[in-house]
Amino acid sequence: MRCNEDVDEYTWGLIGQQRQWLDQQGSSGSEEMAVEVGVSVEVVGAGADASALAAAAADALLALAAATDDPRAALGAHLATRYERSLGAGARPLPGSTFNPDRAAWIASLPRCLAAAIVVITDERDRVLLVQQPYRTIARNWGLPGGGADDDEPPHVTAHRECLEELSLAIPIGRLLAVDWRAATDRPPLLIFAYDGGRLAAERIAEIRLLDGELSQFGFFTVEEARELIPMRSHVLLSAAFEARESGGVADLRLL
Repeated sequence: MRCNEDVDEYTWGLIGQQRQWLDQQGSSGSEEMAVEVGVSVEVVGAGADASALAAAAADALLALAAATDDPRAALGAHLATRYERSLGAGARPLPGSTFNPDRAAWIASLPRCLAAAIVVITDERDRVLLVQQPYRTIARNWGLPGGGADDDEPPHVTAHRECLEELSLAIPIGRLLAVDWRAATDRPPLLIFAYDGGRLAAERIAEIRLLDGELSQFGFFTVEEARELIPMRSHVLLSAAFEARESGGVADLRLL
């Protein structure tokens, strides 16, 4: 068994950091640190060689494993306590990528951002497809087909799924046209991806079947007509997406 591969990087990183700290302190170390090291030496015997120390460490780890269902967590917590104490006494911190005593807690602490995708679909006269969303309690309750991303779902997949669910249309999702960021309200911040859904011929439009209970009607409108039907920020996004569709670029609404 090769110990360097069997003991995780975090544990070895902390042990190395503590060793460097002790070497730097020498006789000038804090009284608390000196007492702690003295107790450790007393447990294994003064003058013990590396083999004896390793044997004592192995015995201690086996005893820990017998005493708790999660010895790794118990050891990590104890090492983390020593680490924090050494920082308070002036020790150098470990690099952020190494010091990670509780990855789950760290992940849980990360900021959240929701993702959504909308699709710009036009008819052969370049009018954009809008759907009415009666569940929205605002006057301008029309919008572009689309919705929120599911867990671990890429936005272009969201765009395809939403068209299938809302319109009963399986359409190829084209390139990204625009990206918008909406600040947090009673929900986390929202990142919206607008994709090109292409132009629909009359026979494809006839295949549209709206999602029961969520959408009440659909229609095709000019960008100017859409101004009176959809929220202001949504119209800014639609206009930017239309321009990007013609220019071949991608609109970043932070720059507008």
